[in-house]
Amino acid sequence: MIEVIKCIEKRIEKLMYFMKEKNLDFIIISNPENIFYYTNFNPIIYSNPPFVIIKKTGECILLLHSIRKFHAEGSKNIFGKILFYGFWGETQSIGKTFQEALIKIVGITKIKLGIEMENLNLKLFLELKEKLNIENIFDVTGFIKQQRIIKDIYEIDCIRKAAELSDLGVKTVIKYLEIGYSELEACTEAHYQMRKRWQEKYSDYEVSGFGTKENGQIDSLNVWCMSNERIIYGCDCPINYKVKKGDLILPMAWARIGGYAAETERTIFVKELTEEKSKLFETVLATRDKIFSMIKPNIIVENLYIEAIKIFIEKGFEKVLPGRIGHGIGLSTHGFPSITLGNKEILKENMVLTIEPGIMMKDYGIRHSDTILITKDGFEFLTNLERGKIKINKE
Repeated sequence: MIEVIKCIEKRIEKLMYFMKEKNLDFIIISNPENIFYYTNFNPIIYSNPPFVIIKKTGECILLLHSIRKFHAEGSKNIFGKILFYGFWGETQSIGKTFQEALIKIVGITKIKLGIEMENLNLKLFLELKEKLNIENIFDVTGFIKQQRIIKDIYEIDCIRKAAELSDLGVKTVIKYLEIGYSELEACTEAHYQMRKRWQEKYSDYEVSGFGTKENGQIDSLNVWCMSNERIIYGCDCPINYKVKKGDLILPMAWARIGGYAAETERTIFVKELTEEKSKLFETVLATRDKIFSMIKPNIIVENLYIEAIKIFIEKGFEKVLPGRIGHGIGLSTHGFPSITLGNKEILKENMVLTIEPGIMMKDYGIRHSDTILITKDGFEFLTNLERGKIKINKE
C-alpha cells in the first residue's frame, strides 16, 4: 500500500506555502472531503461537526466531538494531533462546545484566518466572528479546490481500484439484463459483485462516502440503471422493469475506495436500433472520439465542450444540448472542474476526469462515461469496458 501519510505531509506543506503567501495565522476547515484530504479521517456522519485547524507552523489539529474518540483511535493512518470537545463517557475534552475548543486552540490574540466560504454556513461563520479575535478573513476555497484537482500517487492508486469496481458493476448489470433479470434484480447482483470484489481484494480500504449533519454513507458502492424515458433522470433507483427488444438502457456505477471515487456508464440496446437511435448513438461515439483526440495537458477545459457541441449541432441535436460533458472526480463524485462553456481551467497532468458527452431526450438518451487520468503526453483510461455500440440479445 502506498503510504498515505507521506502524501498528506506534502499536501500540508503546500498549504503552508499558501498560508505564508497570504500571511494567514490559521486555517479552519469544515468541509468533510477537505477534512479527509488533510487528515485521512472520515467520521461518516457529521451530526457533531469536525474541524481541521492548520497553524502557520504546519501543525495540523483534528478537532472531533468526544463521541468519535474510539473511531478515531481505531482508524489507520490518521494525520495530525487529535483533540476533542463535548461530553461523552470518560473522554477528555478541551471544551464543552466546539466554539470553546476553537478558542483554546486559536487563542484570543488577533489573527488572520482562512476559511472555506463555499462550505461554511452563515450561522457558523457568525459564531466564529463573534468568538474569535479575527483581524482579517480570507477565503481558502479556491486554493484547496485547485490543490485537490491534481491527484497524488495515493489518490490515483485508490481511483484506479475504484474504477475496477465501477466497471464490474456496469458489466454485471449488462450480463444479468441479457439473461432476463429486471433492472432492479440486475443491479442487486451487480452490487453484490462489487462488494465481493472489495471484500476479496481491497478490504484494507473503506468504501464509505462523506455524510452530512443528518445522514451517513457507510457503503458508497452504487450501481443503478434506467431504461428509455427514465434515462433522462440521471440518478434514480432501478425498478422491476424487464427490458425488451428496441429498448435503450443506461447502467451506471460509482465506486469509492479509500475515499476516492470512479464512475462508469454505458448505454446498451436490446437487439436492434431504430434509424433515429442509431444516428444518435453514432453521433455520441464520434463526439467521444473527437474529445479523446484532444485531451492532453495545457488544453483549455471549455474547448472540449465547444468541440462536442459543434458536432451535436452539425448532426441536428441543437435543441437537446448537454450543459456539460464531464467533470472532475475523486473525493467528490461530481467535482471541479466541470467541462462546460466558460471554464478556462487548463488540463494538467494528474487531473482525473469523467468524459461523458451525451444527449438526453424526452423518450431516451445515449451516454457513455469513462474515468480518465491526464498524463504527461495525453491521458489514460482508468475505466475499461467496451466503448462502442453495446448490444444485448435478450429474447
